[in-house]
Amino acid sequence: MVTAPQRRHPHLSNTLASSMRTFSAVPVPTVADVTVNITFVDFEGNRQTVPARVGQTLHEVAEMYDIEVGPASVGGVYQRVNSDTWTETLFGEGATSGYDHVMLVGKGADSANMKCASEYEMLEDYWDSEDIAENSRLASMVEVNPAMEGMTVFIPDALPWEAP
Repeated sequence: MVTAPQRRHPHLSNTLASSMRTFSAVPVPTVADVTVNITFVDFEGNRQTVPARVGQTLHEVAEMYDIEVGPASVGGVYQRVNSDTWTETLFGEGATSGYDHVMLVGKGADSANMKCASEYEMLEDYWDSEDIAENSRLASMVEVNPAMEGMTVFIPDALPWEAP
């Protein structure tokens, strides 16, 4: 007895074939792998340690936990240094205001992305020279990275930004 070959539905065979595929074991980062603890200290000495996700800006972290650092400088990060030989242009405008001045201290402070020209300019335009230090940054321009675990962010007394 001769039987005709069975016809398979094309979608069924693709589904079956895809279910038989094997995937290589690529480690997937957990939330803990991309989270660091950062301590914010205001000018009165109040401290608050909060978890921060790698890739967020310090302003985004502060805003998430209702920590007042001033209005955001929302021009976007101008460029990111990915390695010694690769600087990626991100086409942001850079800093557009200087209200969100913070000072980075302690472990991980030196790992922050480099200041762009507009960040220097906004710090100098908005703050007196005695208020600016080598570790002065704008919170909206600093991206959190894994080396910032345990870093302290000092928030100086704010400039007035709201009209009465």
